[in-house]
Amino acid sequence: MALRSYPDDVDERELIAALTGAWTLDVKALAYVPEGGGGYHWSGETHDGRRWFLTVDDLGVKPWLGHQPDEVFASLAGAFNVALALQEQVGCEFVVAPIRTRSASSLHRLSARYSLAVFPFVDGQPREWGTPFAG
Repeated sequence: MALRSYPDDVDERELIAALTGAWTLDVKALAYVPEGGGGYHWSGETHDGRRWFLTVDDLGVKPWLGHQPDEVFASLAGAFNVALALQEQVGCEFVVAPIRTRSASSLHRLSARYSLAVFPFVDGQPREWGTPFAG
């Protein structure tokens, strides 16, 4: 599986339906972002001009999180819930946590195989993993 390739079985109409239903976002545009590892990514914009970063995870290819898609989904939700707790309860402003769904979840089950998380879009320059920060 090449995560920099567009996933054959994820339809952007499904993403838009999930963004509209689970997050009540009024989607203007989506663009696939062939970057990052561990998931498939899109940038999105709503009609009010807000920008979002979407992560779609394949629940069948993360054995470090579980051996069944439901286990992987629960592990991902747990990790995202920690980020939310650090941001909301501890006040760690440097944490970029997912946007909660209408039902206050950190993660949405897109299908039996995939999950979807929505993050605020953060402008910045990507770096290679492991590259030290220059002071």
